[in-house]
Order: sequence, then C-alpha cells, then structure tokens
Amino acid sequence: MLVGTKRIYEYAREVSVDEGTAFALSLGCPFVETCAKQRANVDLVFTKMIRALRVAASERESSTAVIVKDDKRKKKRCIIL
Repeated sequence: MLVGTKRIYEYAREVSVDEGTAFALSLGCPFVETCAKQRANVDLVFTKMIRALRVAASERESSTAVIVKDDKRKKKRCIIL
C-alpha cells in the first residue's frame, strides 16, 4: 500500500494524486491519501493493512504441507512489508 500524507496542503505538493496513483498501479498496490490533522483515511489505511496481513498469514499457513505437532511452544513472528 502506498500512502500519501498531508493531503490538505495542495500548494505544497511534491507529488500529484495522479502521479501517486500511477506509481502505486505500477507497483501493483492501492494508493491512499491521508491527513492526520483531519483524521482523513487514517483508519482506512490501518484497516486495509490489518486485512492484508491476515490474508498473507492465512495463505502462509495454508501453504504449509506438513504440520509438526511435537513443538508445543508457539513462535511469534513479525511481518514487515
């Protein structure tokens, strides 16, 4: 996900919405503009990221062919995308 910030400052833009959208499209990801000051799309970004992480985790679990039940300790992993 490509996130643009400070969307309320039209005059100070270094990247246009069209450029951001085109770049995100070339990367194969969604583009969202946010504004923390106005709380615009901030929750949307976090919601989409959590959903994407859950989908990736479920795909990773389903692709595991052999499940070893001998290890009773759970290993915690952090995923950085």
